[in-house]
Amino acid sequence: MAKKMALELIGQRILRLCHAGLDSRTFQIDVVAALLEAVPADAWCIGTVDPATLMMTSAFGEGFPRDKSARFLQKYTEEDFNKFADLARSKPPVGLLIPATGGDLEKSARWREICHPAGLRDELRAALVIDGVCWGGLDLARKDSAPDFSQQEAAYVADLSAPIAAGLRASLVIGNPDVQDAVFGPGLVILSDDMEPEAISSAAEGWLGRLRELQSSWMGPLPSAVYAVATKLREFESAAEVVSDRLPRVRVQLRGG
Repeated sequence: MAKKMALELIGQRILRLCHAGLDSRTFQIDVVAALLEAVPADAWCIGTVDPATLMMTSAFGEGFPRDKSARFLQKYTEEDFNKFADLARSKPPVGLLIPATGGDLEKSARWREICHPAGLRDELRAALVIDGVCWGGLDLARKDSAPDFSQQEAAYVADLSAPIAAGLRASLVIGNPDVQDAVFGPGLVILSDDMEPEAISSAAEGWLGRLRELQSSWMGPLPSAVYAVATKLREFESAAEVVSDRLPRVRVQLRGG
């Protein structure tokens, strides 16, 4: 009974955060801090997506290996279990990795390449959807020594996913933007096969600087939006035919509005 009451109080606190008028960065960090009290995790990531393309536009996180950050972001779009694009169409929009793989975690490339080397075992993912539109994603993971995520924990996150999505949507238009003239022009970034930057134009440096303001430093040398677009672009390179109106693109609202 005491645990149930504690979970209800945490849920109420999260609901208040969803209506507190916080900016996007503060909202995401505060919501995860509260959620981890109810659903503990050893690693976490929360981020916004472009609702039109479901490509990541910003992210905050802890516990996932920094040297795998670029690969972690690529895995948001590549085929695997519990992809956010798939969860966004599911009801509830939440998935647990162990049940999804039938207990055979080796089936998941994300687990093999990122979670397992970092000592992480189970994973709980949620698409943050409101009114049929996805505004972000949440990823929680636990170490081998921790208990697997329960169906009750998944249901708890599922109940809060829509309010968090609404709060995330509202946070994107909160505050007085620091309006700045865009004087950089188009920027060019050249990446190696392993997604490391090989060349960055001066204009691109300007844009990258503004994009980096939207996420935590652990995500890697480039903003998550760049990794998302580059990953999809690489898929097109191996395709037999490229349709120009389907070239990857993503919209990001900067602090300047």
